[in-house]
Parts: sequence; structure tokens; C-alpha cells
Amino acid sequence: MQRVITVLIVLSLLVMVGFSETSEIPVLDEVQIEIGKDAAFQSEVLPIVEGAISKEYPRIEKFNEDATLYFDRNQVVFLIDKENSKTNNIKKELQEKLGEKVKFKKAKHNPKEFTAKQEEIVNFIGEMNIASSAGYNHQTEVIDVKAPLNDEQVQALKDKFGADNLNIEITEGAPAIPW
Repeated sequence: MQRVITVLIVLSLLVMVGFSETSEIPVLDEVQIEIGKDAAFQSEVLPIVEGAISKEYPRIEKFNEDATLYFDRNQVVFLIDKENSKTNNIKKELQEKLGEKVKFKKAKHNPKEFTAKQEEIVNFIGEMNIASSAGYNHQTEVIDVKAPLNDEQVQALKDKFGADNLNIEITEGAPAIPW
């Protein structure tokens, strides 16, 4: 099954790249090769990860109250906020089945609360009549915010939500309106 998925991924990359005018087989660039490797890795481990989580948490919302996960190249990284028997059982099973392919870290923030905070940030910026985007970045454990803000608005965000919790990128767009 793993080999079939890998072959399908490589074939789809070849189709995306296309053939050159001389009908030579295209050479995949490093990015395309890495995407294929990442997809193959995820298709290998995801059923195992999902199985371990669903044994302990029939509803994913409950899992997100205690932990979250992300993929970092050839590793599944779990951020555990609330260590308990369920997260310990997941950790034990996945360490046995995946070994070096899984890593467990203590989360800096509760994943559910931090995910909800991104909506609060968008609403707060929306009250300034500014379009924005915000997303919980699992790898850096901060909320990435993109908006055309001025210095005063950036400071208001930092004051309300904590400077250490935010990665603010000032974007071009409608000028930030002082408020």
C-alpha cells in the first residue's frame, strides 16, 4: 500500500511538471521531491496516528482540549498541554509503532484556547475596520497575524493579546485608519 501511494505521488508530480519540448523525462526540482517525500510520510503515519487518537478521544474536539499535532518533515510532533492517561496512552502506542517518527513536546499554550484566540484577534482588528487574517502556528506556538496596521494598532494588539503570543506581519492594502 505504501509503495502504491508513493508511486501515485511521484506520477502526479511528473504530470504537474510536464515533459519538456524534447520529450525528455523532466527532472524534479528539490521542492517537488520534498513535497512527494512529505506526502508519502504523512500517508504512512496518518492512519496510525488517527487510530491511536481515536481510541482515546472519540471526538477530536476533546483531543484538542489537551493536545494538538503537526508534521515537521519526517516527524509527527505532538504538543501536549494537559498530560493525562489518554495522552500518555497515545504517547506510549505511537512511540512503540513509530519510534523516531514521532516527537512529544510540552505545549506553551492550550491548543483549543489559542485556536479560539485567533478569532478574537480577527474580531478585534475588524472593529478597526481592517481586513486581516490570523492563524495558530503550531510550530512556533504563536498566532500569525497579517493586516495593514499602523504602529498604534500593533501596540494595541500586543497589549491585549500579549506580544510574545503574536507574530505580526504588516501587509499592504487599505491604509490603516487611526482610531
